[in-house]
Amino acid sequence: MEATDAKPTTTQAYLINIDRIRTNNFPTEVRADITLSSSAASTTPKHCNATVYSSTEVSLPSSSHRLGDISDPRHVYLPFSDQFVEMLIEKGDKVAKNEVLCVIKQMKMDLEVRALYNAVVDLVGQFHEGETVKEGLHVCVLDVTDRNVASVGRSELLAKI
Repeated sequence: MEATDAKPTTTQAYLINIDRIRTNNFPTEVRADITLSSSAASTTPKHCNATVYSSTEVSLPSSSHRLGDISDPRHVYLPFSDQFVEMLIEKGDKVAKNEVLCVIKQMKMDLEVRALYNAVVDLVGQFHEGETVKEGLHVCVLDVTDRNVASVGRSELLAKI
């Protein structure tokens, strides 16, 4: 049964202006200050913050892989996509700074993802040799053995290649 006194809905066009990029970890995450302006002359612009996350995990052939949390410095994630070659760590392993965690083949080159600090491996992603992987997928979680790592900036904690 439909209501006969229902008011018709109207849509209004908005212009989104990016004022400032705060975080650019494209294609995984982008954060920005934006201004929404209506086409109606009587409205004042609205200033907002926006965060856009990638839906990479949904588009994968096997969506059983987790995305790494880029806001958590303990998470190591793939900084690029292509063919997975080898995982060199297991849960409980002690790794040293710059030790190779896994290998990805990209354009006929083997690229290594390395530990950024001394740590113990807590959780390891499950990949198969030859599997096509996307950037941002979770490689492992490292429990820091050097407590001074908390003072390291986020830009220094991005996976080393």
